[in-house]
Amino acid sequence: MNDSTPAAVLVVVGAGPRATGLLERIAANAPELWDGTGELAVHLVDPHPPGPGRIWRHEQSPLLRMNSMAEDVTMFTDESSTVDGPVRPGPSLAAWAAQFSGRGPRHEPFTEPADPGVLAELRTLRPTDFPTRRAQSAYLDWVFRRVLNELPPTVTVTWHRTTATAVTGPEDGPQQVHLADRAAPLTADLVVLAQGHLGSLPGPRHRAHAAFARRHGRFHLPPQFTADADLSALRPGEQVIVRGLGLAFIDVLALLTEGRGGTFRTAPDGTLTYLPSGREPVLHVGSRRGVPYHSKTRYRLRGPR
Repeated sequence: MNDSTPAAVLVVVGAGPRATGLLERIAANAPELWDGTGELAVHLVDPHPPGPGRIWRHEQSPLLRMNSMAEDVTMFTDESSTVDGPVRPGPSLAAWAAQFSGRGPRHEPFTEPADPGVLAELRTLRPTDFPTRRAQSAYLDWVFRRVLNELPPTVTVTWHRTTATAVTGPEDGPQQVHLADRAAPLTADLVVLAQGHLGSLPGPRHRAHAAFARRHGRFHLPPQFTADADLSALRPGEQVIVRGLGLAFIDVLALLTEGRGGTFRTAPDGTLTYLPSGREPVLHVGSRRGVPYHSKTRYRLRGPR
């Protein structure tokens, strides 16, 4: 550290893709913004691993998939980007995965995913496949490590594996970021809130539904991120009402069918037949429209770049 000039302090609440993107832009713009003497201390606050963060963390069911094709997922800028600052291209998820099968160049810092299931998926991943969220987690972990390597020596990054509970301080002065696991807050010159998908407290309608379920000894699950939902209370054969036919429903359906041992049999003509395990509940599903969304298993992005 420079003894005469204290480092500027940036605290980023959330260490997922948004925080990684911010660090990438700091690295890209460093030659223009820094003269080599000023120092920046970045503190990432997130109980989940930096890069993937909470939503894309590895610790979730391998049945949960992304809603985008591998070729459409990237953390990098390209010639179509309109951002201020340098364009620094990098591989899409599909291009990054190709290195593990020998179909593409190696991308540094190179490390094979520790999970053999993820590695097997990446070796066979096609550009038009919908990857698992675990595959995306591995990609985001690599992007984060690459960005760290690209930061100049005057920028340091510290990860605090905890939760920010409050931000206090004057409008035009240093901010205090209070953490769940320590008494002393982090003092920041600037705070960036990069939590991404936020949870929420149940509204009046959901509180009423939960109270009704408790009175009658039933199970109620409020809206939440599917990977965080505890579905173990749903017993085999239990009649379950599901509200909504969107993406969260697809996740729940996968977890309560294949996630409970059910399998699919493919006929010679490609027809799929579901073979239940007997551990599934019975789902009664509805929505305001009353019809499921069209699948997009063969779509390709169209439009100007």
